[in-house]
Amino acid sequence: MISATRRLPRADFAKYFKAGQRYQSPHFTLIINTTSSPTKAAVVVSKKVAKSAVDRNRLRRRAYGVIATHPVFLGTGVYILIYKAGALASSRLSLAAELTLLLANSGKPR
Repeated sequence: MISATRRLPRADFAKYFKAGQRYQSPHFTLIINTTSSPTKAAVVVSKKVAKSAVDRNRLRRRAYGVIATHPVFLGTGVYILIYKAGALASSRLSLAAELTLLLANSGKPR
């Protein structure tokens, strides 16, 4: 989990949705904006992905855990991770591996 000071406030979402680069995987969409100097992150899990708040929070905590330990997050920028439908049916390990691969590939030029 990352500290509250490193999480992106909801009011800033619209600004970074427009300007960020998007990276896709089967269960995630990652939006990165490297123009911001303090590193911040947000994880979005909609009710389409998981109806129960317990499941949404579990997915969110797991993603924050992977993001916080990944070397990409040590740089600067804003990271917004959006879960896609069907992610709840996948295993914890497969989602963590997919997210790690997505973060690793996001640092490479297209």
